[in-house]
Amino acid sequence: MSVKVRKAPLLVKVGILVVAVLVAGGAYLHFAAPAASRQTLPTFTVQRGTIQQTAQAPATVVQPATVNLTFPASQATPILTYLNVQPGDPVTAGQVIAKEDASLLDQNVLQAQASLSAAKANLEKLTESISPQTLATYKAQLEQADAAWQAAQAANQQSQADDQSKIQADQQSLQNDQNTLAGAENLAGFENGQPIQTKTVVSDEATVAMDKTNLLSDQNALASLASSLAQAKAAHDLAVAQYNQNIAPPDPAAVAAAAAAVEQAQAGLASSRLNAAKATMAAPFTGIISAVNYTVGDVVTAATPVVTLVPTGGNLQLHAEVSEANIAQVQVGQAAVFVPDANPADSIPGRVEAVSTSPTVTQNVTQYQITVSLPAPSLHVTLVPGMTGTVNITVAQAKNALYVPTTALLTGVQPAVYVVGRKDGYRKKAVSTGLYNGNDVQITSGLRSGQKILAYAYLPGSNGGGSGNGGAKGGGAPKFFRALHG
Repeated sequence: MSVKVRKAPLLVKVGILVVAVLVAGGAYLHFAAPAASRQTLPTFTVQRGTIQQTAQAPATVVQPATVNLTFPASQATPILTYLNVQPGDPVTAGQVIAKEDASLLDQNVLQAQASLSAAKANLEKLTESISPQTLATYKAQLEQADAAWQAAQAANQQSQADDQSKIQADQQSLQNDQNTLAGAENLAGFENGQPIQTKTVVSDEATVAMDKTNLLSDQNALASLASSLAQAKAAHDLAVAQYNQNIAPPDPAAVAAAAAAVEQAQAGLASSRLNAAKATMAAPFTGIISAVNYTVGDVVTAATPVVTLVPTGGNLQLHAEVSEANIAQVQVGQAAVFVPDANPADSIPGRVEAVSTSPTVTQNVTQYQITVSLPAPSLHVTLVPGMTGTVNITVAQAKNALYVPTTALLTGVQPAVYVVGRKDGYRKKAVSTGLYNGNDVQITSGLRSGQKILAYAYLPGSNGGGSGNGGAKGGGAPKFFRALHG
């Protein structure tokens, strides 16, 4: 992939040591050099321009030949739903010839979109930063739980002492009243082994029964108090665990797994969209239909092509082998430029006319063949079939786009750059990216035109580390970059 950008020259100044100071609860980093030795570090002014992202592939010049066109094996029983040609009909490159039922393929696209949305939401949840307001809420909840636990402990201590005193009093009253009852029974006498139920005996028995009830009630109150304390302790422990979980940094393994899930979902969506797009058959070049083998409603098989197309005219074509990673971005109708190996100064324009759905695997490398049409022979008189070269296909373009050098970008789950602030300070700023490759990257949010940023997030050739004495000798990183990146 490559990016072409129309832009002003990059102004670079040489800089040295800066000291990293952590501020605003980790929201960004600020760096400043001592006044006596301060120099300007290499910077870049954020600009606007046109970015073209291309897919590059080796290509060979060929003479167009008769081709048999059929649908890819994306469905078990593809049904022909549209056919607008007959034998002898002329067609132009890109003209729709036939369509198969794509309802199942469209459903697969919707499912893939839902899977991607879920994967992105999970990744965002794992990596989102805690705002000061949210952190304050978590702290308030923890403080509330601490206060409740301390209050429960104090209340339990006092109530436990009170209940134990009551139990002791109840036990003493019971003992006294039981003694009184025994005396009353002795005075009343016994009949058939049972005390005679005088008024005194009956009254004393009722008093003893009440004493037993009071004792049991106070014992139950003491047990209930212990249970309430245990519940308060459990609520406090849960609040502490939730607070620690809320403020804990994301688990790197979980973030990596979530990021991989997003990439997998993106690949699945691209594949589903590609399969759905292949349900429409278009002419790969201008020619004449020589045979039609189906009618609408027939089930198409791989063994029999839908139509046979014979080329017309003397225009040459390119056959290019596109990598598995780039094929989902290549579509019929995209502009292309061919640079022959024999004359690298030539740039011959072309157009993607066909994208094969059948991969070829060579030495464990999967590629897809595409066909690129070239202009009239008078415009490429130096080309003959068999010549080789490189074709660059424009797969995406953004006009009036903000861009920065890729060297300025900190990569990872959240891309970022270092923005130049006042008094030669620098702060880390999160950005969102669009089209990019090894030269420049489109910034879709996070920066504005005219802002100055550090031109190098990592010193070129140093991999963000190494040794040195404030300079780049021997490929080592200056102290500034080691302060930023450890």
